Amino acid sequence: MTFAEILDDAMYSDTKLKVKTKMRGEIIGTPYCVDEFESDPDRLGYYIDISKHEMDTVYLDEIVEITKLPKRIPKNAVLHESIKL
Repeated sequence: MTFAEILDDAMYSDTKLKVKTKMRGEIIGTPYCVDEFESDPDRLGYYIDISKHEMDTVYLDEIVEITKLPKRIPKNAVLHESIKL
């Protein structure tokens, strides 16, 4: 899969990613949408939702590695339910 395909897949499945870049380090978040050349007219990028009120743009040409992060499990989640007879 290409980086664009991974970002597209994560965008539609609401998957959190860790994107390692050449110069800016790691950007952790969920892809929100494609940056339609608004941030930089010469480069294709994706908006990454990095917190409740912040976004960052990651450009395809700066990506070194992408890691899918596991879904967070709430503290009070029941992982195994026993059945009593």
